Amino acid sequence: MNAFTISAPVLPSATKKALILQSLLLACAVFLPSLCHLAGFNARALLPMHWPVLICALVYGYRAGAFLAAASIAFSYMLSGMPPFPMIFVMLGEMLAYGFIAGLLREEFKLNYAISLAGAIIAGRIAYLILAYFILLKFTPLSLTAGAYAVLAQLILIPFISSKWTKNLQ
Repeated sequence: MNAFTISAPVLPSATKKALILQSLLLACAVFLPSLCHLAGFNARALLPMHWPVLICALVYGYRAGAFLAAASIAFSYMLSGMPPFPMIFVMLGEMLAYGFIAGLLREEFKLNYAISLAGAIIAGRIAYLILAYFILLKFTPLSLTAGAYAVLAQLILIPFISSKWTKNLQ
């Protein structure tokens, strides 16, 4: 084992407790963006939907992370109409990349929380740029800087949160 690998595996995602906690993460992913909008905060700067998806993927693996990503986008759109059409497809690809890659790097490649998270953020931003270019027909390099402070906070806080979550539930 080296500094890049993990000591604790991902938690089983199909237990009753895990499903309840994943449901809570789904609720957070759906309602936090609405709360940001209601409070007058810029959701593009805070990235409130990303946090629960990334935590889920790091704790429960790539299947749970990808499912939570798709479900959060679908439920958010059904309940609030956000993200708007056609942005929904761009965000769906970005969120799927976050959930799938973070979980895959943790579960299959046995990388630690921070490395898995960094890889997922890079993959998600690349997915966003590619999809924005082909679906929205524009290349937006500014989208890489949107939420830069939130990404920095994610890189600092999410590995800690995920590690504590995993240790407390083992």
